[in-house]
Amino acid sequence: MPSSIVIAGEDTDGLLSSNVDKNEYRQQIPHRDCVRVECRNQWNALVAKEQRATYKIQHFFARLETARTKLCDWAYQFVDAAGLDRGIVSIALSYFDRYVCRQMGKMQCKIDLIFMTSLYLAIKVHSSSGMTFPAFKISEITGGKYDEGHITDMELSLLRVLGWQVNPPVPSLFLALCNELGSDQATLSEVWTMAKFLIELSVYDVFFTGANPSSIALAAVSVAANIHSTPGEIMQDIRNLEVRSQSDQIEQCTKRLQVIYNQWHISKCSDPRPVCHSPTGVIRAGESAKRQKAARRLDHVFHSEDTRTNRVTGRMNKKRTPSTV
Repeated sequence: MPSSIVIAGEDTDGLLSSNVDKNEYRQQIPHRDCVRVECRNQWNALVAKEQRATYKIQHFFARLETARTKLCDWAYQFVDAAGLDRGIVSIALSYFDRYVCRQMGKMQCKIDLIFMTSLYLAIKVHSSSGMTFPAFKISEITGGKYDEGHITDMELSLLRVLGWQVNPPVPSLFLALCNELGSDQATLSEVWTMAKFLIELSVYDVFFTGANPSSIALAAVSVAANIHSTPGEIMQDIRNLEVRSQSDQIEQCTKRLQVIYNQWHISKCSDPRPVCHSPTGVIRAGESAKRQKAARRLDHVFHSEDTRTNRVTGRMNKKRTPSTV
């Protein structure tokens, strides 16, 4: 008797026998259903991954919150100036937060060195453009405050403490799957842009360090859909991804993101100055002059009297708006 294959928890009622290739099965069902199955499987795999202890952040110390926010601000400036994907900042913050929480009380190095090396490692592992920065270049960015040996030693310490788990399930990965599930891409284009922007803003807030990345992504989509008055039926496939056990956390993240968006919107409307298209107010520009201007701001980042928290003196004051996808 032919055996059936179960995909994403659903029985195919004998449609696929054990000797039939999976690709042949896919040809027998609508493409849209294949997309749903694949996205659900990938989503479940990422949810299982985010539950691992190695990716959990149990707490974050309030005394580092200001320094963390400023360093995050600088990181967005850096990746914009270098033409890198902004999602790298979220990955770098995952390294940084996990390391600091596990090493608090045992750290022998400065917070800025940990953050700088976290960004360096994230670029090395996840840069889609293939662009990397040698350790000596990172040393130059710090103005010589840390040499190449400091960077490489810190990199090894990071890898050991993180257990070599350098592919964290960040919210942007979940958002990409939501994008695949969207039934009307033309209608949802603005929703994805806003959701991506909200996820970028969430990186600043230590409130989200203890939340599941999937909850943050779903909350961002929910807030973005509400902002753009998206019809509920278009979002149905995405809402089906919600895990009942996480419903309270998703609701908390949604409320927090809504507050953050409202604060940003009020500040934007009250500020007559031109607004740049990124959370840090850094204009993505191809012109070398603009890149050089952004780079000059970085020269001041690692020169501060407060070496414990490395006060960032180059933080820009322009208001934040959604970046262009």
